[in-house]
Amino acid sequence: MATTLVLYFSASGTTKRMAQTIANLTGADLHEIKAQYPYTQADLDWHAPQSRTSIEQHEHQGHVPASTTFRPLINTTRSSSATKLISAV
Repeated sequence: MATTLVLYFSASGTTKRMAQTIANLTGADLHEIKAQYPYTQADLDWHAPQSRTSIEQHEHQGHVPASTTFRPLINTTRSSSATKLISAV
């Protein structure tokens, strides 16, 4: 297990490719955050005001809601200071 984790979300694959490159260059572990409901091509059309991505962008104003708590799954036997978390967005 590496001491660095590259954690990413990619609806279309662009961020996934970048995250893979970062993980390969740094020797990091790689983990994908997946949407509960997969995106369709229509969902990803950010030009359409009623597409899922347009609605989500405006609902959250580009930020994770304050009520969301991020809890990474990290081996608790290791020192938390020895674990780096890199988020590719």
